[in-house]
Amino acid sequence: FRQGWEQDGKTLWILRSVDPKVEYIKVTKDGWSKELDCPIKIIVGSDSGSLPDPVADVDGNFNLLRQYLNISDDHVPLAEAWFLEANLGGNQYPIFNIQGEASTGKSTLIEIIHCLIDPIMRSDGTIGGTLRAMFKDEWSMFASAKNTHLLALDNLSSVKAFFNDVLCQIATGGSFEARKHHTMKDTTKLSTVNPVIIGSISQVSEAPDVLRRSVYVKTIYLGKEKTMQLSKFWDSFFSDLPTIYSGYLNLLVHVLQNRESVEAKNIESMTDFWITGRTLELFMKDKWTITFNEAMDRMTKKASQDLEEQNPLIQLMTQYYIDQPEEEVAMLTSEWANELLTNPNEDIHKKFLIKQINPKEQKSLGKEFKKIQPLLRKLGYSFENKSITKGTQWTLSHPEKDSINSTNS
Repeated sequence: FRQGWEQDGKTLWILRSVDPKVEYIKVTKDGWSKELDCPIKIIVGSDSGSLPDPVADVDGNFNLLRQYLNISDDHVPLAEAWFLEANLGGNQYPIFNIQGEASTGKSTLIEIIHCLIDPIMRSDGTIGGTLRAMFKDEWSMFASAKNTHLLALDNLSSVKAFFNDVLCQIATGGSFEARKHHTMKDTTKLSTVNPVIIGSISQVSEAPDVLRRSVYVKTIYLGKEKTMQLSKFWDSFFSDLPTIYSGYLNLLVHVLQNRESVEAKNIESMTDFWITGRTLELFMKDKWTITFNEAMDRMTKKASQDLEEQNPLIQLMTQYYIDQPEEEVAMLTSEWANELLTNPNEDIHKKFLIKQINPKEQKSLGKEFKKIQPLLRKLGYSFENKSITKGTQWTLSHPEKDSINSTNS
């Protein structure tokens, strides 16, 4: 791992360089300094590169980073807060999702984050990041996480069945145990906790546990007139990087100085990340176009809407609800299945959605309902169940049905 905390939880150590000499950065609320010795054990992978060499006498300028981030102003508070949390965290980290259409710089953004937080030395001697594809199994994913600080995956279009569970285990701290080769009873256990980055065109996971632990930013299409030659881009970035990194360390100090005074109210999950974002806002509010809270609220709403568009069952349910005159629709699971998944008649939209739903889901609709409960809640719906004599009754309602009716009309 690239960084670690002393037992008091007040002193952060970052391994800056391993070649030609080992050097650390010590960060406390009183400031930061470069050190040759570290009281805690920090182990990095064999391909780890050196972080920029900061200058203690210079204020630094973290805002220089903005020109290299191809994201909207609404997402800047989220990204910058996550960059800090990737070092301030220790027990758990938010999952950083970078989404955007092809050729909008998702891979480039991942490389930039690596250079700022956990640079990798490539085989050709250059510094950058490791952009992994989908892992073949749980062991491979844990083993890869164990040998790095940032676990970055790029160009994902689909995921395997194990992925969501392992992703949450790695982001929040988990272990994987397996039998050793050539033995009958001995086992090997890998334990790790890492900040994770996922680059994809659209959301690759609908799992509630992933959603509640995720931060989403979107890259922007630039067009030919704004596209820069790659070599010039990286020359400019690496020229600015020491100044950016000095400013980054200064912000870590500011957050450590002030985060205990920030309120931890109205937070559903990712408490440490929220506090980091709210604390960072104290120093960046004149540089941001919206507050951190507004950025999080907009992100959550947009991410939920995007998933609604990808989930045929939710589309069927919300459309059925809108078509009903009642403000609250209550039916048994079997009745929901009959209304949603059968007798499409001439409704082409419904026919198309039904084809996308796995037949197994039609037979176990109650199980699928439990999966989409958190997402419906984020969309403003109440979707609850209770056991009655005839079976399980699910009730769908929305406090502002008139408004969603007008929106969809």
